[in-house]
Amino acid sequence: MQRARYRLGEGITGRVVESGKPIVVPEASREPLLLNRAARRQDRQEFTFICVPLVINKKVVGALGVDLLFRRDRDYDRSLKFYKLVASMMAQAIKVSRMAEAERRRLVEENTHLKDELRDRFAFQHLIGTSAPIRQVLRPGGAGGQDEHHRAHPRRVGHRQGADRACDPLQLGLRAGSRSSR
Repeated sequence: MQRARYRLGEGITGRVVESGKPIVVPEASREPLLLNRAARRQDRQEFTFICVPLVINKKVVGALGVDLLFRRDRDYDRSLKFYKLVASMMAQAIKVSRMAEAERRRLVEENTHLKDELRDRFAFQHLIGTSAPIRQVLRPGGAGGQDEHHRAHPRRVGHRQGADRACDPLQLGLRAGSRSSR
């Protein structure tokens, strides 16, 4: 399989792409518009050229050109139907490939965006010292002017106040080196 490029309207293939209609040339040697760029022929055997458009969403995106050995008894309508079916399947494959590539590009872009967002949100400067309790503790002068006991035993952030008091050794009546009478 070889590829060739044609401008719109140039040769048989360019006309097929321009018009969106297939063309059958039973005896290619008799057609002056056949440029034959895709195939370099060494032999001088007569051939038939069939060219059908590749259509995606009602837009011609290319053409399929096929060389067949010339046979006088060839059923050109049947051959044309077959190659139109092949071109339709090729166009569908191109469409699916384009959709998959577009989805891949979208996912890469989204992934890049999310990575950037996470990098910004969880940067080191955002993790240390930004919450209100941490800023209060890190503020010069300690925990906001509390007495020495509370600076030495700050309340645990995120727990109920009653639970903090119940765990405070001074409020339980425990002193360093003494045992509870309970």
